[in-house]
Amino acid sequence: MDEKQRHWSATEERGSSLGIKLLAFVYRYLGRWLCKLLLVPIIFYFYLSGKVARKASIDYLTKSKANGVNVTPSFWGGFKHFMQFGYSILDKIDVLINHIDLDDLVFEGQEHLDELYNKGQGCILFGSHLGTLEICRTIGRRRRNKRINVLVSTPHANKINQLLKNLDPTVDVDLIQVTEFGVDLAIILKERIELGEMVVIVGDRTSISNFGRVHYVNFIGHPAPFGEGPFVLAGLLDCPVLLLFCLKDDSKFKIIFEPFAQTLKYPRKDRKELLDGAITEYAKRLEYYCGQYPLQWFNFYDFWLEDSKEKLIK
Repeated sequence: MDEKQRHWSATEERGSSLGIKLLAFVYRYLGRWLCKLLLVPIIFYFYLSGKVARKASIDYLTKSKANGVNVTPSFWGGFKHFMQFGYSILDKIDVLINHIDLDDLVFEGQEHLDELYNKGQGCILFGSHLGTLEICRTIGRRRRNKRINVLVSTPHANKINQLLKNLDPTVDVDLIQVTEFGVDLAIILKERIELGEMVVIVGDRTSISNFGRVHYVNFIGHPAPFGEGPFVLAGLLDCPVLLLFCLKDDSKFKIIFEPFAQTLKYPRKDRKELLDGAITEYAKRLEYYCGQYPLQWFNFYDFWLEDSKEKLIK
């Protein structure tokens, strides 16, 4: 690709603050069903006017179809993908206004987290932009009585975050804004891990400050750049790592914990090879669940784009 393309963090944040506040007001006082009706024209507007995101959605669906997933890579298939994202926003609101309780949750692999919890051992949970992590974060904290810290690397979550805060200003969501995975961050998180807390890091975004700090591994049939920052940070913290997926399954939320590694702290001489293996395994598991829930992966940009200063602009 000869011409420069935009990095995911440069994707324009779109939409009206007034529109978001209106949606929140309607949800709170008139209910979810009316919000779902309003979402259709709102999402359709953004779908029509958002050429880059629309193209990225259809491209993702096309790759998934070629990889054996039952999806429709078409204009309307992409719109259905966008609508799933809209519904996920309503799910986040449901969490904060207590419309979701433990009866709405189905846990898989809970014993892996229980084992660590019973030992007072903190851990890292590698998440992704598949599904709705907020469900697990909020419900999980109520159930486990342990703080869950969520690292946020995107600078474009302001409007959704503001919507959630407007609905319930008292909720402490424990978001930690991250622009770079460094030693200072590791020191802060190490203290929290030692207190038995959990740290959620998404592994399917590249760095917003260091182009090229990626490993190219196969993902849905094509080489894709996965940032090494989350995995290097996990190595510095030297603690157990689990994979975390929170997926919508009909009217229930399926929360899945999978053991990933006892530690990602590697000997220097083998670090590059072992790090590449860990990222490859993460990509495989993400691909597996994307295949099961393809319309719940919410990365609306060219995920397979080469990550380098020569190719990208911010």
